[in-house]
Amino acid sequence: MATEQLNTESNTVELSEHDRVETDILLTDTDRRFIATHIEGTNGPTPLKISYDSDGGTIFKSQKFVGIVSLPDGPTVRIQPKAAGDNLFYLLRYSQGIDPQTVDQDVQLRGGDSFIDALAALFCQEVQTILHRGLHSEYERVETREPQLRGQLDVHTQIQRQHPFPTKFECVYDELTKDTVANQAILYATSVLQRMTADESLKRDLRWYNQRLQKEVTFRPVRSVELEGLSLNRLNEYYTDILRIVRPILQNSYVDSLHDGDVSSFSLFMNMSHIFEAVIGRALERIAQNADDPQWAAYEQKKTTSLLHGGNPPVTLKPDFVLEDSQRPLVVGDSKWKTPTSKSKPIRNSDLYQMVSYCIAHNTPGLLIYPEQGGHVETSYTIESGHSLDVYELPTGQQTDSYEAYTNQLERSLETKINSLVEAM
Repeated sequence: MATEQLNTESNTVELSEHDRVETDILLTDTDRRFIATHIEGTNGPTPLKISYDSDGGTIFKSQKFVGIVSLPDGPTVRIQPKAAGDNLFYLLRYSQGIDPQTVDQDVQLRGGDSFIDALAALFCQEVQTILHRGLHSEYERVETREPQLRGQLDVHTQIQRQHPFPTKFECVYDELTKDTVANQAILYATSVLQRMTADESLKRDLRWYNQRLQKEVTFRPVRSVELEGLSLNRLNEYYTDILRIVRPILQNSYVDSLHDGDVSSFSLFMNMSHIFEAVIGRALERIAQNADDPQWAAYEQKKTTSLLHGGNPPVTLKPDFVLEDSQRPLVVGDSKWKTPTSKSKPIRNSDLYQMVSYCIAHNTPGLLIYPEQGGHVETSYTIESGHSLDVYELPTGQQTDSYEAYTNQLERSLETKINSLVEAM
């Protein structure tokens, strides 16, 4: 059990993943309603479990989520990732597929900086890119009443609304505007992160971007579902990276109020397992692209029903990835985000049994990938079928001089491991 980590000046509770902190904080009824609605009442796993001791003090227990929640009357709770080491910014950037050439300067957020600050720094770099290239404009259909005819006359509306001797015209025309859904989403995400980040330099940058955007873009809360229908083309493809960051911000955040001067309650949590899966998926894609054999291809979440037949309901297996050569499976694998501890914890049997089923279904070696654990979990098994099942630690905590060096080492390490499995087949 962790010792209490409470900053009394800022009223902030700090936890890492899978941590437990006991405090003497007494939450108000408003705080408890907020927790029930926006933390415990959300769909899916609960990012932060809260219980109370016999004296009414609050016990905070983190899960596999990282992020922040600011209670209406209570403290701000921050949850930091462990297995990323000092490379949180690099890992987050790689998981979102942000290409190096889109970043003008290499910002490194080292150990002790929060997940929200890393996310905000990554976001700021991409906003800078968008503003440097210029906000994208789109034609928007406008229906309005004008003293002079503009565009096309809406005859039906004209007859319905105007007198026999009209003084204005019901006009329909297309107008070029920067006030698009994409730009509104970027502006809203700017405001969300400005409220949540603790870094004063990032706050100033976000405030400046907010003011710059509001000169041409309407501020409104944008829902993540509104971005699903957006399509990018050669004119606005430079929005690809920024929208990869904006989508999870809109999807995973809650903000009570963003009006100037208001003290709002808010929360933003992200599942580190999903981020780690994205890291593995991108690394495998790049390994397949650079392989000597041009037939290599990596598939994420590929379904198969080849293990069990008949019965109801049908059983579908869906490993995190399958690496194939001309549609012949080479390696099947799964990724598990695991928080390193001072004491070596054994691999869960359920993880191993899950991998065995994948190996049998695909008739191929298996690779179970964890983030860096100090070498405590790396091992190799042999399945009765004869295939190997290797447990491997991706070097997420390595120390490097640059983002490129960090990602290159990640990819080389994973590629070396995969090649050893393929050569042993």
